[in-house]
Amino acid sequence: MTRRKQTKTGVRRTRIISLRVNEEEARELADLAEQRGVTLSRFLIEAAKQAGDIDKARQDAEQGPVVRELQRIRTEI
Repeated sequence: MTRRKQTKTGVRRTRIISLRVNEEEARELADLAEQRGVTLSRFLIEAAKQAGDIDKARQDAEQGPVVRELQRIRTEI
């Protein structure tokens, strides 16, 4: 058996991050990664990116031009 390369698109992974989970959480994460056909590391990286995108979208929605206009209208009323 060969060792998997620690690269994605040519960028070597040089950092190791430890994550503490219980047995059930570890199984859930491994199953989710397997369902998507990716490694556990890739699954967690992509999940973190999506979480960041969701936070940015939420922030944009809360502070966007529509909200500012509604606040302006509310102030006028």
